Amino acid sequence: MHQTFGTSSEVFGVFIADVVCCAVVLLVVVVLLVWCQRRNGSGRPVAALALAGFSVVAWSLYNSTYGHFIEAEAADTGLRLRFAGLMRRDVTIFPEAIDTVLFGLPGKSNHQCYIRVVLKNGDSFRSSEIDLAAAECKKLRQQMLLALAGERRADQPSPKI
Repeated sequence: MHQTFGTSSEVFGVFIADVVCCAVVLLVVVVLLVWCQRRNGSGRPVAALALAGFSVVAWSLYNSTYGHFIEAEAADTGLRLRFAGLMRRDVTIFPEAIDTVLFGLPGKSNHQCYIRVVLKNGDSFRSSEIDLAAAECKKLRQQMLLALAGERRADQPSPKI
C-alpha cells in the first residue's frame, strides 16, 4: 500500500510561508525596539538579538515542517517512510518494531488529518497533513495496519489496531 501525504514543493511552500510570517512579525518587533531604544537612550544590540531570535524560530519551523514524512509504503516486509528537505532521508521500519498506527486531527479541523506511527521503543513518526475527513483517515490507518500485517504467522504479534 502506497500513500502520498504531500510533495516536497508543498512542504517547501508551507515552510517559506511560515518563515515569511515570522520575519514580518520580527521586523515589527525590531522597529518597535529601535524606536523605544532611541526614545529611552538605552544601548542594547537590537539587531543581534533579532537575528538570534529569527535563527531559533527558523530552525524550529524547519524541524516542525520537514520532520513529517510525505510518503509511506506499507507492506508485510516493513514500512518505508520518505521525508522532504535538505536532510532528506528514508526510514524503513520492520513490522515487529511497530507498536501501533494512529491517526489525528490537527486543531479542530475536520478536513485534514495525519498518521502517526508509534514504535515499541517509544519513538514515533508523524505524517504531513492530508486533506481527508476523519472517517477516511481512520480507513487509511486501517489499510496501513492490514498491509503491515500481511500474511503473518499466528505466533508473530501484529501491530495493535
